[in-house]
Amino acid sequence: MPARFVSRWWLADKDLSRRLGSESSVVVIPDAEAITGWLPRIVAVLKRPSEDRYLAIEALWRFLRQYPPDVDICNDVSLNHLPELCALLFSPTVKRNYVGVILQLMGFCFKCTFLHGVEYPMIRSAIARKRVDVRRLNTLLLDRLQGEIVREAPIAEVALSTQAKISETTCDEIWLAVALAYLFPDIVFSNPRSVQFFVACLRSSSLHVRAHGMRVLFDFCRRRDPESQVFASRHIVKAWTNGFPPNLQSDLEAYGPSRCHGPIIMSATAELSEFLAQQDESLDFFEFGKTFAKAMLGADRLALSAPFAWKSSELPYNTWFETLPYAAQILRSRSELDLGDILELKFLLRIGQFERVKEIAEKAAIRSPQIGFWYYALTFAMDTIDPEVLELASKGLECPDLPAYERYALLTESSTRGWERALQLLVLPPRSSQFTEGIEHLNSSYRHFLILIDTAPPDSTGLIGLINLIVLVEVLRHGPSLSPDLKELNYIMKKIPLIQKINDFIAVQEGGLPGQGFPSGTVKDMIFKYFPTTAFEWKHFLVRADTCQWAEEEQASQNGEASSDILSEDIENLRLDGSQSINQNRKLLIRSLVGAHKDFHFYRCSSCGKPNASLRKCSICGQTSYCDKDCQKAHWKVHKKDCRSPIIAA
Repeated sequence: MPARFVSRWWLADKDLSRRLGSESSVVVIPDAEAITGWLPRIVAVLKRPSEDRYLAIEALWRFLRQYPPDVDICNDVSLNHLPELCALLFSPTVKRNYVGVILQLMGFCFKCTFLHGVEYPMIRSAIARKRVDVRRLNTLLLDRLQGEIVREAPIAEVALSTQAKISETTCDEIWLAVALAYLFPDIVFSNPRSVQFFVACLRSSSLHVRAHGMRVLFDFCRRRDPESQVFASRHIVKAWTNGFPPNLQSDLEAYGPSRCHGPIIMSATAELSEFLAQQDESLDFFEFGKTFAKAMLGADRLALSAPFAWKSSELPYNTWFETLPYAAQILRSRSELDLGDILELKFLLRIGQFERVKEIAEKAAIRSPQIGFWYYALTFAMDTIDPEVLELASKGLECPDLPAYERYALLTESSTRGWERALQLLVLPPRSSQFTEGIEHLNSSYRHFLILIDTAPPDSTGLIGLINLIVLVEVLRHGPSLSPDLKELNYIMKKIPLIQKINDFIAVQEGGLPGQGFPSGTVKDMIFKYFPTTAFEWKHFLVRADTCQWAEEEQASQNGEASSDILSEDIENLRLDGSQSINQNRKLLIRSLVGAHKDFHFYRCSSCGKPNASLRKCSICGQTSYCDKDCQKAHWKVHKKDCRSPIIAA
């Protein structure tokens, strides 16, 4: 197939043209020949100690700066020709005004290589084979990023007419830092300045720059500290049964044990176990199926582990859990289709048959779209951050009478997956529709995080990772406006000690099993360590980052489309500085969000314990719920100590 001629490359120096193998100052280069012929010739000139090497840089620049960029050329440079560029870069006699050009070329090539799907291991092994001194390259890049850069005169103005635009240079240098961090994380992060740099990115006025910094830190910590399993309901029940240390017990007493996850699930499990004891005497699979289809998540799993007393050749089950599919068939045979599907889905989710889960839940959602359990099941069966999964979680949260523990699970999945989806999209070009979608996911996950931390009991499963994660969300959304000591995050930080102590105690109890589930705690610690000093130590970088091409594109996009604003109006003022008025605004918004989701906590009267979907909340703390005024009055003597506790008031 004949080569496609795409452009004319005007060489600035006729002598260089001759040395590259052409007698003409005008060279026409087809795409294929650029890779197989001209690029190796240009790279060969880079090795010469004479002034020719700078002319070669200019020629290489023209190869790379065509629009759209030639991905094959960029890949060739990234995989095969870094040593030649580094040799010139590391040379003690290199001209100062070429350092930025070389780094920019590297960053530009890596950007194209990354965005067009070349696998990291392939790039890493290619660079390793070429014996590139990554540590030295990273150090030189950090020096360049951290130092003050004066506007340098264009190099060979005919060829490099855009070189003086430091705004473009900054973007490509950030890309180079990102690429090195992903390709060689152990080398890059052995230098503390690398962590400082990516934390400094979080102070930029450009959301795109902040997203790059946050994503690198988040992914690095996830790689270094793989996601650990959070504690399950059985672990918190064990902790409450065995008892907590005195200091932790006193904190839980102040919070209110009746509001905690452990006692609630223990009570629900006890009721289910009592019901099963009755079934041991008189078996009724229809009543059994209805009861456990409606049972609270977590409590049902604990109770169903009991042995099945009616085991026979007709009923060859060892535990009650194994009977769920059989009971589901009986429910369906009596026209209880929804309850039958819920019961079977609980079984299938437990054993990991997710394809079957999707098949049943999708059909059930068409039949009865108002039942939230279908969306809960589908969300857990689809382990992705695709938009359709986030949409399913949102639909589930809109369902009426959604049980509190299903709501907690859906809020957790919606907020955490929305966060990861936002990070994935916010590193794409700021003018793209994907970037705008990333902003929407960031705002949506933020709303759900706020509901979680204001309504979830401190011993909720996985809460420590979630509350640390909202710190990252706040920093990503508001980085440049946060004070050096991050005092605006105090409303989150003061909730962490109790949650952390519970998590630490269970970790000791279980031999180190429970973790955070996310690397959010490690990233949070990095931010709190370096954030206070980055404004000064990286001030020159921040000036460039705030005026870089990405920042300009974001501003242009925001001016053109109101929908692309980073903050939604109703959550814009949720950055706290400790003042009563702002704190009150946040509490009012939280209550409105919670009210919109009908989050009546545990759907059980705090006085008589009866389940009810139309409970009235305590008007003071909003944390307890009652059937009517009589139940509320009867419970006041017990509740008033908890209602006025400093932990609730916080």
